[in-house]
Amino acid sequence: MKVYLFLSIILALLVLTDRSQAQHPIDIQKLTASGHYYEALVLFEKLPERRVTPEAIESAARSAWGLSLLDKATSYLDQLLREESLSNEKRAKILSMRAMIELHGKKPRVAILFGERAQELLPSATELRGSILMLLGDAHSALDQFGAARGFYLQAFDEVSEELIADTAFRIAEVERHLGILEEAISFSRKVRFHMSELLKPCVLFQRWPCN
Repeated sequence: MKVYLFLSIILALLVLTDRSQAQHPIDIQKLTASGHYYEALVLFEKLPERRVTPEAIESAARSAWGLSLLDKATSYLDQLLREESLSNEKRAKILSMRAMIELHGKKPRVAILFGERAQELLPSATELRGSILMLLGDAHSALDQFGAARGFYLQAFDEVSEELIADTAFRIAEVERHLGILEEAISFSRKVRFHMSELLKPCVLFQRWPCN
């Protein structure tokens, strides 16, 4: 806590310097993408209000989150959510980030509220909606609401990206174990092993040789 307070104070002091030295918003995005979170926040706070873009705000939020400055990250995201120009997909993505931060801060009930808002914006199956459903499952699981968690995980299983299939199956098996549904838990455990064995095939790893 003292470290985070120290970072906030130093950041505030640096922002008091001449704002005319602030660079272009794209620099904030580049710094965040390269993991230079502190430098990105300093630049963002120096940026004149007229030059602030939604992309810069999102990058600042990611940088604050990367530094575990959760209050600052949520403040930036709330600012971004007030932008009327956001598409439904972009708004859902920002709401899911907000939900993840709340879950990270051990506030699963608040995370569910943001996650549900994000889900409502995506009526069709997409990888983004799959990850949101998975997040809702995690939040319910954190509350020991394993039946609800299982429902979200089962929905997510058919929508998440290839990289998340094994994780989703593992979560399903875990909640089914808690619910005492052992046969189903064993079935999804096998799906995890099968999926991992498929990923390790040379044709998948290198996308060169035929799998048959």
